[in-house]
Amino acid sequence: MNNKIIKIAISGALGRMGRILIKQLINNYNSKAILTTVISSRNKKYIGKDIRNILKLDSTNINICSDFELSKKNFDVLIDFTHPKKTMEYIDFCKKNKKKIVIGTTGFNKKEELKIKNVSKEIGVVLSSNFSTGINILIKIIKDITKIIGKKSEVKIIEYHHNKKIDSPSGTALTLKKVINETFYKKYQEIKNIDISSIRMGDISGEHSIFFSFLGEYLEITHKSINRKIFANGAIDAAIWLQSKKTGLFNMQEVLDIK
Repeated sequence: MNNKIIKIAISGALGRMGRILIKQLINNYNSKAILTTVISSRNKKYIGKDIRNILKLDSTNINICSDFELSKKNFDVLIDFTHPKKTMEYIDFCKKNKKKIVIGTTGFNKKEELKIKNVSKEIGVVLSSNFSTGINILIKIIKDITKIIGKKSEVKIIEYHHNKKIDSPSGTALTLKKVINETFYKKYQEIKNIDISSIRMGDISGEHSIFFSFLGEYLEITHKSINRKIFANGAIDAAIWLQSKKTGLFNMQEVLDIK
């Protein structure tokens, strides 16, 4: 059994997810992982300042660094929730320096997805549109339902997120659609027409509903996230899990061992 303490770096440290990741890692994972590096590329005025003072933490003594200082930092796994262009830069860095990476960024195009896949041949990568346990259980459930529902059923997805979310539909909604279609195709050699409705308002951290409609009835399955801590905890758990993998592209289903 590997009892090594994993050294973790977090990019987008002053963003919505970055702040939560830092707090969760410091408060809940001291026996398994430690925060050694925090990175900010947008808030240059904070470079060199202690993250403790900015986030009002008890003690960290970790100064925020820029991308250019990464090569001087000591860490095993980078957790990245930024945006596709920035993630591609971090992917290049991790490949060059043999660092592993957990990616929660969404909205990649086909070329960027291919790059991540190719890089995973040289380093360990966990890529997921959603790190919550509940969503990954939901994926397993909708696979089973899709095998049963038959050709005549209709499927629709509705997703809700906060009004600052950039991508629409959400990466999770697209993942759910992909899972249903891949499962449906294996059985019927057809692709279903699945509409996704996206709603952006307030500070909703995430809600996804899948509707399976039959003659005279419908089945609705919904996942609601209460706060963003679930995504942070999932990403940190993925980083700890990834440390034992030399190379490969993994998803959260594999991290949670959902079969």
